Amino acid sequence: VGDSGKSEAGVIGEGFKASVDQAAWINGTKAHALDYDDYFTPYKSTPYHPTVAILPAILAVGEKLRISGKEVLLSYLTGFEVEARIASLCARQHYDLGWHTTSTLGSIGAAAAVAKTLKLDEEKIKTALGIASSLSGGLRKNFGTMTKPLHAGNAARNGVISAILAQRGF
Repeated sequence: VGDSGKSEAGVIGEGFKASVDQAAWINGTKAHALDYDDYFTPYKSTPYHPTVAILPAILAVGEKLRISGKEVLLSYLTGFEVEARIASLCARQHYDLGWHTTSTLGSIGAAAAVAKTLKLDEEKIKTALGIASSLSGGLRKNFGTMTKPLHAGNAARNGVISAILAQRGF
């Protein structure tokens, strides 16, 4: 990450900056590495950790754009709400089938949050969510390995990349 050549957003605790997607990736991975992150289970739904994908994505893009704290909060709430609504539709079955919901739901929540940060219009938001849905993935079989926290980093990066691609007309 330190070799990305760009200095757009900070890598927390490391003393250097990287491109927004790389900063989101490593910060999301680091946030989930010790499992001290938040845990959310909507009523009769699938459990997941919402913040580890959403917040690193917002912070990376937000740092580059120099957004306000209010905008960070609004973007976070947007991503959280989208993620929670999709989780409630998945019920518990998604998790029980072996999907790591922090990764699958997190990609979509992070994309919604970054779309809000970038102030995308409705069509571009739809595109960002579609791209993020296609990029999402992560298997519970990886629990107990460093791949599990990497899923959170991937979700944060997926959200950033999806929203930026949609913004640029992909």
